[in-house]
Amino acid sequence: MNKFYEALALVASEIEDPEKNKKVRSGRIQWEYADLPSILKAVRPVCAKHGISIMQSPSVIDKQLHIKTVVRYKDGSHITEESTWPCETKDVQKIGGLITYYRKY
Repeated sequence: MNKFYEALALVASEIEDPEKNKKVRSGRIQWEYADLPSILKAVRPVCAKHGISIMQSPSVIDKQLHIKTVVRYKDGSHITEESTWPCETKDVQKIGGLITYYRKY
């Protein structure tokens, strides 16, 4: 696991902030953010360089959206985290939007 943690430290030190390529306006407030493809574009090459892959698997169970994230090192060691978010809709397009939104977090 030590080599895995060393690789994670290298990744953290080399990743540059993703491009903020989206804008949102709500009343008088406006902000910019990086969408998921922009985040992945910044993260994937650096992770690959150090033997790290990231996989996310979403599922909806009992009005809860579960996103399981696995960060795996080339030697097979890994860290798994699962987050749970509310999901009251049955609309497939809305669920897809929620998945994209929550994967960033």
